[in-house]
Amino acid sequence: DPRRATEVGEDPTWGVGLVMWPPTRRGQPAPADTKQRLLIYGHPNAVDIGQMAYELTYYAAALDCIVLAYEFRGYGLCEGKPSEEACVVDLKSAIRWGVDVLGFPVDAMILMGRSIGTGPATQLAAAFGRVARRRADAAANEGDAETAAPTAVFSGPAMLVLEAPFTSIRQCTGALARTLGLSAMSDFAAGVGGGRVKSID
Repeated sequence: DPRRATEVGEDPTWGVGLVMWPPTRRGQPAPADTKQRLLIYGHPNAVDIGQMAYELTYYAAALDCIVLAYEFRGYGLCEGKPSEEACVVDLKSAIRWGVDVLGFPVDAMILMGRSIGTGPATQLAAAFGRVARRRADAAANEGDAETAAPTAVFSGPAMLVLEAPFTSIRQCTGALARTLGLSAMSDFAAGVGGGRVKSID
């Protein structure tokens, strides 16, 4: 329900940005009662989640899990302007929807990103790891050996899957120019490196 996504999301303009595979109907058991894992998928650039249906249907069947694809604002039917911060907020909203609406604990979730979708997935997985480390350190300082191990207090995702990650557009174009020896690509890379072409790093 897009309205519910809006309620639990960080931004009310983001409410239409969720698609779930396989789809469920009213009266069916909650997804968390039928599957053990929820895969939250961040798509690559130049597509929207509607174009990912075949691939996401495959993941749901092959991994025997529920797949929740979230849309970046400014893509597909989602209004707003894309940015690095907005992409992270969109993934946070998808995680909250997975917990609040679908009933999955965070440690039953797999965060998967492809291309630009790898950035938010990596950032949030790292954030969960930092929280786990702080909890473990606090438990160790209190002398609680049973909960001092990070795995005992970790409530982050079960797995992080990165498909076609990259560090920055500038580095990608520069490496491609050097590898192929293309003068036009070299000019483009110089333009990006010189700040004449705006990109998301």
